[in-house]
Amino acid sequence: GVENKLEEAIQISLSALSQLNVHCPSPLLDETAFMTAWSEMKGKLENMPDSEFLNSKEMINSDNLAAMKFLHLLLLYTVLSKQSLFPTIVIQSMQLTLRHGVCKESCVTFAYCSYLLIAFQDFKGSEHVARLSVGILEKFKAQEYQSQVYLCIHLGISCYINNLKLNLEPTMLGYQMGM
Repeated sequence: GVENKLEEAIQISLSALSQLNVHCPSPLLDETAFMTAWSEMKGKLENMPDSEFLNSKEMINSDNLAAMKFLHLLLLYTVLSKQSLFPTIVIQSMQLTLRHGVCKESCVTFAYCSYLLIAFQDFKGSEHVARLSVGILEKFKAQEYQSQVYLCIHLGISCYINNLKLNLEPTMLGYQMGM
């Protein structure tokens, strides 16, 4: 069924990433490893004003851009089918962005990272990454990713920091754009 197709899509995407020299760690990241990797990235992001990050270099290497496209697909596949791999994919795509520059797919990466950070109760970090996600979305005019970004953010961190009524309109906008 569909579950087998998602598993197959995950394997094909991981194989493609390997050919692009992006390898998922084995064993997968556990909670401690995720938080360690996140802490390193968080330090870099907190020491840089949002405007400086958003104006930092753009990803130009075609292999890295292709890898980000596969990582974007893997974010979708793993959130639906193989949640144990999801944090690893989030960290991989965040690290690729921070090392090689920002691209359109980075807005989705940051949105999913924001959503995942809620599970670790890092609300401040989640809010910061959500803000960067929207900034990347706007910078690249990446309308094709707007629904994913809005849904992650407005069903995620915004529910913790805003009145639920304030989230309904942007959530519906994200939903409608996705349909």
